[in-house]
Amino acid sequence: MPADNLSQNIRKLRQAAGETQKELGRALSVDNSTISRYEKGGDNDPGPQMLSNLAAHFFVTIDEMVMDRITMDEKEKVALNGITRAWMLKLIRHTFPVFQPEAEPDEHMQSALQYHQKIIEALLSESGPMEHWFTLAEEAYFQAETVEAAFNWLSLRFLHWFCTLTFWNPRYRQASRSFIQNLRKTKGQYVMLRHIHEYYRELLGPEMHDRLMIEYYDEYDDRREVLSIMRENGRKDLAYYYLALEYMIGMRGFKPSYIERGIGFMMDQSEIGNPYAVRLLDSFMKLGGMEGSAG
Repeated sequence: MPADNLSQNIRKLRQAAGETQKELGRALSVDNSTISRYEKGGDNDPGPQMLSNLAAHFFVTIDEMVMDRITMDEKEKVALNGITRAWMLKLIRHTFPVFQPEAEPDEHMQSALQYHQKIIEALLSESGPMEHWFTLAEEAYFQAETVEAAFNWLSLRFLHWFCTLTFWNPRYRQASRSFIQNLRKTKGQYVMLRHIHEYYRELLGPEMHDRLMIEYYDEYDDRREVLSIMRENGRKDLAYYYLALEYMIGMRGFKPSYIERGIGFMMDQSEIGNPYAVRLLDSFMKLGGMEGSAG
């Protein structure tokens, strides 16, 4: 194993994601001194499971982590429409979190996580993921029947909505340019969230509306059940975040009352320190060149 590459890659990917050693350690359930040892290299390399967790956290492959000497000039180049690879990576991770099981995953969970990871890796390319990968991941999560599988299934559904309106959408490039330009003229969280909503509304368009509304209405009960599981398992922060996001980006439709509800709820969650809402708003604030913290 090229140890020097691995230690340098961990440090460079962490810095590209805008994380401190403490923040990365918290995300991986280790302390910052462990991350510091990994970045020093030598005999301090992470074990196989931690290496897999690091690759999943940064949305790169294990081979990229170990074999390639990652240069930030490459990783931070504009991927699409002025959005940097590092920013897109961080946005996807914070917007659609993926949970690793505490116990050894069964074959269904392993398969689902592999497809989920494949989807995320493809998001960092020009082409985006293949739609049938979502079906394969979704079926495997249903068979896994664990709390983490339920959480990840919901993340996958939001990610599918995102891909439908972006990578598989001919209006994506122009809409994204306008969106970023608007963000950079924005002052204040409320106006910023309105821009996010308008961005998704423009991406949706009338021809996609009926098809997507039917598809996501049919799974309404499943989404509600997963939100209940989250609340019952001590993850109210994630449940409330997803609920606010669902209203805000149009998964309930584009009634003005729905949009205002979603924006208000997301701002409320940020103000009380919900980490998912804070990260989402911080990410967009940085993209728009706004100062300060969302929370």
